[in-house]
Amino acid sequence: MSGQLFGYGSLPKAAPSQLPLLLPGVRNCVVNLMDTKPGERFLIIAENTVDPVVITAFEAVASMEGAAVTTLRCKPFSPAGVDPNNPSDTVVQAYAAADGVVILSWYPDIHSKKLNPHACKVYKNKAVSLYQLATFDVLTSPAARFPLPVMYEIMRKSRQMIAGKQLRITNELGTDLVLSAPPVEKIYGGIGTGLKEVGPLKPGIRAHFPPSTVGFTPIDTNGVFVPNETIVTGTHREPVRITVEHNLVTNIEGGDEAEALSNFIHGTAVGSGPKPMVECMWGLNPKARLNG
Repeated sequence: MSGQLFGYGSLPKAAPSQLPLLLPGVRNCVVNLMDTKPGERFLIIAENTVDPVVITAFEAVASMEGAAVTTLRCKPFSPAGVDPNNPSDTVVQAYAAADGVVILSWYPDIHSKKLNPHACKVYKNKAVSLYQLATFDVLTSPAARFPLPVMYEIMRKSRQMIAGKQLRITNELGTDLVLSAPPVEKIYGGIGTGLKEVGPLKPGIRAHFPPSTVGFTPIDTNGVFVPNETIVTGTHREPVRITVEHNLVTNIEGGDEAEALSNFIHGTAVGSGPKPMVECMWGLNPKARLNG
């Protein structure tokens, strides 16, 4: 287990007969969020470990809207963008030629050196990223079908509520973390372009799907957090305790999974010593499940 990375390849796959169940959630993304039009060049970038039934659902919905659909399967994106040659130039060239792009990756495309956060502005496309969410369970859930205007209103109000506040986060596992939030203009959420953006997407704008989060880079963080899972290790067999002092992760303890998480953090980051807390983010979708 130690050092092994979790990802789409670790998750079960759907049966082809379950494809119809995916269509309402995928349509909410392709039509309601991306505003896909007939004749648009619609690109699906999918890691080769993604559920083929999920990929087919995106192909089907975009095709039904009259888009010219291309699917490009590639090796998984590298964690934290540590591989400067990942994704390949082929992926970037296809991205550049598309009107709309859906990226089904486990680790974020925006952390790569070739598809940075501003790539959609450079290439003037509508880009949607699904990090850890391109699964049958997520895309058939009520969270994927939740009305987007309502979701964005929840996110806007949450950004305003937490701006400039000191927040305390606790859970039954032993988390007790105090964070200082920045002003509202530095709290992100929605589609990342400002408080008033609610979709549908326009060229040069990117989004996440299902939309549901707000977050920020903490001004200061102190305490302990105990996650029930991480994107590196999956669900934990025993508690992993992470200590943060003045925004620096100073200790990780808890067996093999803690060792794997520590190796990941220290193996992909530049330099040695404690690593900073770079983001605090949480979900707000009323229909998202709380059990994983």
